[in-house]
Amino acid sequence: MTAWAYMDGQYIPLEEARISITTHAFLYGTACFEALRAYWNEVQEQLYVLHLRKHYERLADSCRMLGIGLPDTIDNLCRITVELLRKNGFREDTYFRPFAYKSKEKTGQISLDMRNVDDAFFIWARPFGRYIKGSARACISSWRQTDDNSISRRGKISAAYILSALARTEAGHNGYDEAI
Repeated sequence: MTAWAYMDGQYIPLEEARISITTHAFLYGTACFEALRAYWNEVQEQLYVLHLRKHYERLADSCRMLGIGLPDTIDNLCRITVELLRKNGFREDTYFRPFAYKSKEKTGQISLDMRNVDDAFFIWARPFGRYIKGSARACISSWRQTDDNSISRRGKISAAYILSALARTEAGHNGYDEAI
């Protein structure tokens, strides 16, 4: 079965979805995202997405913080997402991620300045069972969030999630399932 993604305004096989190593978001963290789940209902044989529109509204807020333009309206992004889930045909709980980012420099240069950088967007999905099965052992992480005027926590800015990755990795190294 082919897994599908949505990128550059079209549905493409997931294995064909690629970004360049010179992508601004890769080099500087100039991206934002949402992390959503769709839950499979065995009786109705249907996926149900929790608060899809609210997630896209939050993504739009995050995009405004970074000066990233979304490629479509929130209503159309919701429709595109539902169609992507249908195309994939997953019959189990599913994780999917809309991702808006600064792509390539219009001038061909590399610069921190985001004003001359194209905006881009993709969504990918994959089956994803329970995040933690059974009970979880958690620890208090030694990593601390940055001040809101350093990297704002009001948006889901990709670069800011390095702290979550460091905390979760630290927890795993210390025998825990998750970090607080």
